Amino acid sequence: MMQRRLRRAAFTLIELLVVMAIIAVLVGLLLPAVQKVREAAYRTECKNNLKQIGLAAVNHEATLKNLPTGGFIKPTPLNPNFSQRYTPLSQVLGGTTPSTRSTTPQTGKEQQWSWAYSLLPYLEQENLFNTVQTTTVPGDTTGGSTGFGVLGSIVKFYACPSRRPPTLKDGTIFVGDYVGNGGFVQTGVARMDGAVTMIPMGTQVSLGRMKNGTSNTILFGEKSVSIVGTGTTGYTGGDNGDKDGIFSGWNGDSISYSNDQPVQDPRTRTATSGRKVDYSITVGSSTITGTSYHMPFGAAHPGGLNVVFGDGSVRTVIYSVNLAIFQAACGRNNTTAFDASALEGG
Repeated sequence: MMQRRLRRAAFTLIELLVVMAIIAVLVGLLLPAVQKVREAAYRTECKNNLKQIGLAAVNHEATLKNLPTGGFIKPTPLNPNFSQRYTPLSQVLGGTTPSTRSTTPQTGKEQQWSWAYSLLPYLEQENLFNTVQTTTVPGDTTGGSTGFGVLGSIVKFYACPSRRPPTLKDGTIFVGDYVGNGGFVQTGVARMDGAVTMIPMGTQVSLGRMKNGTSNTILFGEKSVSIVGTGTTGYTGGDNGDKDGIFSGWNGDSISYSNDQPVQDPRTRTATSGRKVDYSITVGSSTITGTSYHMPFGAAHPGGLNVVFGDGSVRTVIYSVNLAIFQAACGRNNTTAFDASALEGG
């Protein structure tokens, strides 16, 4: 009798298979919901990052009377013994270099590094802003042999969680996920009509120079990067907009243009060249020529990318946005009225 009862208490193979099938179906039903919840949380964090970046830019403008510039295209100053962030741009353009190395980073129009570096003091990162470089890395050749200083420092506000965790290229250079609005490129030359300009080709921009108003002019947004190989382990870069670091001067890592339709991150590296922009700048008695490749605006989010406007508001621009309307929102000199809700598909 006891053995008979024990046999009846056990599960049959068929019963186990049925239970496993039910569990598999439930997991299949729940997984998309979990992924949606996770992406919603990531998108919210991404929007908060851009919100903080936008507020930092507004505070920069209130303090220095201008928005941060995109820096200078020259990867190193004329005298490689001096760091770009310590050497005033006016001296570089004048063909001179200081006899002694400054210990105070430059600010405003004298700052040769990117907007991301200029905003550090306004993101409660003043210690990083003032950190002395201790090794030779592109754009900051101050000598030494240990550590990677500013260019290798991770700032969480500059990393979108939907794409990847905060990532160092080659383990040395922090590659961010946000870019300044560089405006439009015409016949291969940047018109510098965006909110972020390169000195000396453009002029410094204040919020009062937004002809269509701050609520209709994009300051910063997300950039498109191939998601293949963007993991933190052994990442060596791939796209031309993801190789030099977000802190170094004007390049594809920190600036995008509105010529192209915003795109969701490609899953292959078939579009790694980006938009080619040629520069020719007279420095003293010599001419500096350069070429930058800038990836289009884009993101890892499904549906659209996040951008922050001059009034600090953050919106999601759909990938299928009318390109003319997107370009109007990126042009600080644009005077053509448009419905900003169309950016979000409204």
